[in-house]
Amino acid sequence: MTGDGANSELSVLLARPWQEHRDVGGVRTELLGIEASTGPERLQVLVIPGNPGSAALYVPFMAHLHALLGGHAHILAASHAGHDGFSHHGGQVWDLAEQVAHKAALLRQVALAPGRPPLLVVAHSVGAAMMLRAIAQVEGWALLEGGGDPPLQEAAGPALAAADSCDGGGGGGAGGWPTAASAAAGGTTPAVLKLVAVFPFLEAVPRSNRRQASIRMLAAWHGCLGWLGGCLAAALPRALLARCLRLGSDMATGMADAIAARLNRSTLRNALYLAADEFKVLSEPWPWPQLASGLGRRLHVMGCDEDTWLSRAQYEELQQRVPGLQATWHSKLRHDFCVSEAQSKAVAEHVAGIAHGGREAQLPSGGGAAVEAVEAEAGHAFGKL
Repeated sequence: MTGDGANSELSVLLARPWQEHRDVGGVRTELLGIEASTGPERLQVLVIPGNPGSAALYVPFMAHLHALLGGHAHILAASHAGHDGFSHHGGQVWDLAEQVAHKAALLRQVALAPGRPPLLVVAHSVGAAMMLRAIAQVEGWALLEGGGDPPLQEAAGPALAAADSCDGGGGGGAGGWPTAASAAAGGTTPAVLKLVAVFPFLEAVPRSNRRQASIRMLAAWHGCLGWLGGCLAAALPRALLARCLRLGSDMATGMADAIAARLNRSTLRNALYLAADEFKVLSEPWPWPQLASGLGRRLHVMGCDEDTWLSRAQYEELQQRVPGLQATWHSKLRHDFCVSEAQSKAVAEHVAGIAHGGREAQLPSGGGAAVEAVEAEAGHAFGKL
């Protein structure tokens, strides 16, 4: 990836990601990736953003995680539909259910294509809510309530869905991804070994959280605010806009430049529209405890102090509602870790520790031969890192 400064302050010893745009579920989508650099890849890590959902925000995290995993893993981050900053999509906006469908398509077409290595998903903030639904939908082990999501697919069928919907280019993109034909022809469908929910946003409580209430009010004006913000972003020189973004924060210069490069009417409208829908959907009961329980030991939740989106009380309630949940509290980290190099490295260290945990990274529900197969795959993926 070049030209936007997202990784300009990274150590020269850290890998720099490639960038490409490809069709995912019918949407032109920004992908950033770092290839395994130490022999064949034994693991793939998929990074799903929060909101705003630009993959560029996670470049420092990706680079540090790649190094901490010894170069054995392939790291991929995908921007949300409409959040990349390079495509205006004809003014289209995507709600939460549509973003879930986009992530399910990403799993089917890319991460879970036959022949790919086992998968660890790292999902931040509302991205965790998206991935709880998307994984359940793709694996076909849970019925999502509410009627807003696309129908479930059979657990054995993600590769077939990918074969129908990939763009069919010659030999894959910048990251060397297989075409639909080559993916369908070789290997078995990989397992989702773990979902690491980093400071997740699973339930909205604007009545008891003033900051959530304020953001909800602003998000309701997504059309007007997107237009005004887009005009302002277009009028200001990018360097000045980046400087404004850094006011009162320890945001890295390169990160501020990357955000400034992506700020326009389309990204602002999509971020605010998604926020408005998040509050509507996540204020109503939805079966996240059942989905979390369905993942079992494959789910790990991270919490932090002073988090607007997951309070300590919600974190403790979550552990009560999901018995046996793997969860850790991080008092020195913060929700917006991705804009800080030091915080990104600290979160990467924790995620790498989870990966190195080996067989604790299992297991799908069902037991029997399916569990034994994933145990063997987990041992191969994590035990040799």
